[in-house]
Formats: sequence, structure tokens, C-alpha cells
Amino acid sequence: MRVVNQRLWLRRESGVILHLGDSGPLVGGAQQALVESVYSPGLEEIGRGYFGYGTQDAIRAFQAAHVGPDGHALVSDGVIGPSTMWSLQHPGGGGQRYTSPSWRCSPSDTPEVVRPVIQWAFDHIGVHEEPDGSNRGSEIDQWTGMVGQPTNISGPAWCAYFLSAAYTQTEGGSPFDTLASAYKIKEWGRRTKKIVNGLLQPGDVWIILRGDLHGHVGLVGTVLDISSVATIEGNSGNAVRGLVRMTNTFSCVVRPVLA
Repeated sequence: MRVVNQRLWLRRESGVILHLGDSGPLVGGAQQALVESVYSPGLEEIGRGYFGYGTQDAIRAFQAAHVGPDGHALVSDGVIGPSTMWSLQHPGGGGQRYTSPSWRCSPSDTPEVVRPVIQWAFDHIGVHEEPDGSNRGSEIDQWTGMVGQPTNISGPAWCAYFLSAAYTQTEGGSPFDTLASAYKIKEWGRRTKKIVNGLLQPGDVWIILRGDLHGHVGLVGTVLDISSVATIEGNSGNAVRGLVRMTNTFSCVVRPVLA
């Protein structure tokens, strides 16, 4: 079955819920969509059309970096429900909506020390991959160091590069230079004792880890309430987006500078 047919099948079956232990052509279609979005479940599971731990990890990573049909961040639970199924078909987020409906952020109201970081990130909302799914684009290439590379070469996942570029706006430059992954930012936070617990604040860096080495990372723009924050994050639905995330979905939080 060709990829396009798998995708059409997924679209028709958008109400189906798939989870660990399932198998069959519909799982295979979801796995193909994951591969096309550069999230590999592993060759063994793809070959069997089996929803194993590799597929579960790939779904969690995909969910952490994509939005559903309502424009809100997906819940990173490793289950393919209707919203995740929709997002597998629309990895770019279904058009030019770059902020969640309930998202709000005013950089001028943030602490002075992190205001340049949040303002820079805010100003880049809407920057997106060209073409979609390539991890490339004129501004994205500057962040990832891909300037001058042939356009047919895909770039690296760029959420951490975007975060690093935002933090170069602080006085004296980024406290962690350029880090290429959520895991490396987490490790920097551990080494420098910058991992925090309790109430978050603008400028904090949240991390959603997948396994030991991979994940997604973004910036707290505004604290909405005790359980949710408005974020600014790169490589989310293949663009820089402003989303609302629940704080209990974060693996850890790093505070690069005291606000």
C-alpha cells in the first residue's frame, strides 16, 4: 500500500484510538506518518505493523512537539487518539495558526533580566520550516548552523537551537552558549544547579524528555495559573508557536538566570 493510501486511511479512521499492543495496517499507517515527520519507531516494529515501545516513544516525542486541531499542544501520553491522529496528517498545524486560542504573553510585563529573551522569542512566532518537515528555513538555518548546506539535506531538530538563540539576547550572551538538544540543556541545568521546583516564572526553560537522550524544550512566556503556562517554542508543529501547556507534563524545569 502506498503512503498516500495509508494517510487517507488514517484520515477516514480519525476517531480510532491506538495504543501499546495494537497491530495491523492502521498502526502501520501511523508509523509511516511518524517516519515522514522524522520520528522513527524502529524498523522491527514498522516491519510488523506493531505498536510497541518504540512506537510509543516516537508518538510521545511527536506529541510533545505538535498541536491538535484546536491549536493546543497535544498531551504527550503515547496514545494515538483523535487529536494525535489529526496531527499526524497535519504536522504543520493545519495552516497559519501559530498561537493557541487561550495563549497570551506580554513581553513588556516580564522581569527585566529575561525581557529581551522573551521579546526575541515573541517576535519570531510564525517562523516556519520551508518546506514543511525539512527542519530548514532561512532563519532556522542560522540557528542550527545549516546556512550554505544543500537544500535537499534535512536539518536537525531545532527546538533547543531556537531556545539557545533566544538566550543569546541576555546581557553578556547565553549562559549555556548553544546546546543542540533538550537533554543537553537538562544536563547543563543539573551541572550548574539550575533545575528548579515549585512555581515557575517567565524565562524558565521547560523540558519534556523522551527516554534518556531526546525530547522537546521551550520557554515560559507567561505563568497563567498554578498549573499552566503560556509557552514560546520552536520546532512545534514545524514552526515557532505560542502554546499553553500544563506544568505537570514537564520532565524538569531549568532557570538559566534569576528573574
